[in-house]
Amino acid sequence: MKADLKSLQTRLVCCLGGSFLANLSTKRAPGRGPALALARLLLAATLALPALKGFATGGLTVLHTFSGDSSFGWGPNMPGLIQGADGYLYGADATVDPGLVYKISLNGDFKLLHSFTGGSDGSEPHGALVQASDGYFYGTTYAGGTNGYGTVFQVDANGGFETLYSFNDFRGDPENPMGALVQGSDGWLYGTTFDGGTNYCGTVFKISTGGTLINLYSFTNALDGANPFAGVVQGRDGYFYGTASAGGAYSNGTVFKISSTGIFTNLHSFRGGSDGAMPCGGLLQASDGNIYGTTSGQNANGTLGSGTVFKISTNGSVTTVASCAALGAGASPQAGLAEGSDGRFYGTVYGVGSLSPTICGGVFSMGAGGDFISIYKFTNGVDGAYPEAALVQASDGYFYGLANYGGPYDKVNNTYPTGTMFRLSPSGPPSIFIQPVSISSSNGATAGFSVLALGSPPLAYQWQRNGTNLSDTLGVFGVASSGLALTVTAGDAGNYDVIVTNAYGSVTSLVVWLTVLGPNVALLPIPVTLYAPPPEGGYWSLGFSTAVGQSYTIQRNPNLWTTNWITYTNFIGDGLWRDFLFPPASPPSEFFRVLEPPN
Repeated sequence: MKADLKSLQTRLVCCLGGSFLANLSTKRAPGRGPALALARLLLAATLALPALKGFATGGLTVLHTFSGDSSFGWGPNMPGLIQGADGYLYGADATVDPGLVYKISLNGDFKLLHSFTGGSDGSEPHGALVQASDGYFYGTTYAGGTNGYGTVFQVDANGGFETLYSFNDFRGDPENPMGALVQGSDGWLYGTTFDGGTNYCGTVFKISTGGTLINLYSFTNALDGANPFAGVVQGRDGYFYGTASAGGAYSNGTVFKISSTGIFTNLHSFRGGSDGAMPCGGLLQASDGNIYGTTSGQNANGTLGSGTVFKISTNGSVTTVASCAALGAGASPQAGLAEGSDGRFYGTVYGVGSLSPTICGGVFSMGAGGDFISIYKFTNGVDGAYPEAALVQASDGYFYGLANYGGPYDKVNNTYPTGTMFRLSPSGPPSIFIQPVSISSSNGATAGFSVLALGSPPLAYQWQRNGTNLSDTLGVFGVASSGLALTVTAGDAGNYDVIVTNAYGSVTSLVVWLTVLGPNVALLPIPVTLYAPPPEGGYWSLGFSTAVGQSYTIQRNPNLWTTNWITYTNFIGDGLWRDFLFPPASPPSEFFRVLEPPN
């Protein structure tokens, strides 16, 4: 029955309990059951992150465990992950004989793309893949192929596989590639081999996507170096930069650059002291223009050091940014660095060295000035141990990597773990990975802003309008979260930003604006039809239909002889039916009314 008693636009709704003010209908609105929440005030704007299948431990989330089953890999060895244009992470695995290529989603869904046979397709893929401009993925194998000295291969996202080139043992030819390929600005793929060449000390080569190979340079094990583990990276000046793990003036490795036509320049010979020794990982040209890399710390005399992070200018000026002994989380990095969206560098340490003989490796971040933050220390438990591969920052802002050993025991398949794939949040001061965007919205509609911030948790948020902090009120929700939601009125128009804070500092997002479309039309109240069916599950339910944008206040009073009405809840209508639950009153009589403010 319609409750038509009206005073000051107040609607007396019903009496729940032993007596009723009117003969209320006992029917329920079609398809509307009792709601456990008193009101659905707003739809919060949120960013959808992957639904993780793995488990978290100490801030690290394990997404996949490698096992002895060749269909799932056997411990990632050296090659890191890359993110393809389709959003999947792609990788290769050299430790299961003879190796495999796989892809894995950001929530841990694993798919095998190719299992090597050790024959003409090759074996032992130690280098990461590269996705070329034609959409295919290219990689190398250290061994196998027609001649047994490795291959260059092509694979697509569905596992279609082709061997492009088989290395041979002819004098002067490249042999046994260990590093990743990179596509140059000229469309050719550039790489290195650990062995082969004129002096059997390794080479730099280029190969077309059609399989035509050209040897650009043969190392001599003199000042130029010898035996490159990693591939090369193209600098903004067009030259390719790389490292040799051995040779040089002090037999501790070198940094070099080479042109696309084979013009070679030795930039630096490592001394084995504070500058480090034996670079194994790839190089990175950072946003500041410098080339950054790591040394593993293995000296020519066989002793182990902690390793270093260094930077080198394009003309060969070297600075040791930091010694890995400062980490307290391991030593001897085997891979290069990744530059995060926050401008910091992220890397892994293998964890074996004279300064850290019992640590199982770790992940660190570092500023350009050398300030280290230890993000994670591996335990050789369910989390894994001894990461050898470089990290990659994916499109969701998180870093993904591989640990070479460890992981949870697989009770279903009765197999012991042999490595993990993990996910970590960037560490340090907060940074904005995805900025909010300006929006336009109609008066009375639900709208919102959202932001994706990264950094050491916990992160605190404060949304502002026109430079003033907002508070959660009627029509405003989520001011202290990554998503701000509004039921739009004319007064909400303005500039918005959010301040994100953690223990290391704070950052303010871009300023965006909300434009309210159309006039601020006064909303006319509509009659409220109330339904109070019999109790169900020990609760009374009260329901009525709402008008979009209309504000409602539900009040309760145990006695109509008094004016002591108590506000139960406030909300904005969305045009839908609303159900509310009330526990039995004591004494068993209570009255409710709905207020619609004057317009």
